[in-house]
Amino acid sequence: MNGNHEQRESIMSKQPPKPLSGPTAAPATDSANNPDLGPVLGTVTDSKEPLTSTEVTIMDKEYRINCPQSEQEALLASARYLDGNMRKIKKRGNIQGIEKVAIMAALNITNEMLRKNRLISESRRVTSQQVTWLEDKVDQALVKGRQPDLL
Repeated sequence: MNGNHEQRESIMSKQPPKPLSGPTAAPATDSANNPDLGPVLGTVTDSKEPLTSTEVTIMDKEYRINCPQSEQEALLASARYLDGNMRKIKKRGNIQGIEKVAIMAALNITNEMLRKNRLISESRRVTSQQVTWLEDKVDQALVKGRQPDLL
């Protein structure tokens, strides 16, 4: 809670916010004032894999982002996906300002992810029920197969 309060105070006073843990990026064009930060794809990584600086372009602005080499392709794909979503929103013309476009894209992507997670959870639940039903049928068939024929 205290971290959120500090963030609000920084925004209200127009002071730069204190660094947060988790995904971060710095514009590649302003590397003197904004050093490379990371990691990106995992907020906390137990991996001992060294971080690699990767340049991505979103809405014609370049960002240098640190991530493990094994995550580089996923990072590039994520950046392309975000860029495409932001361009669609901007093209509609009803939202002005890159920050608002980014927030709308983040909300849309998050909503899509949560919807897919619900579908996956429901699919897992149904699959689990089907597996249980099949196990019961197999158990019944095995029990029936072990009974001696009395007739």
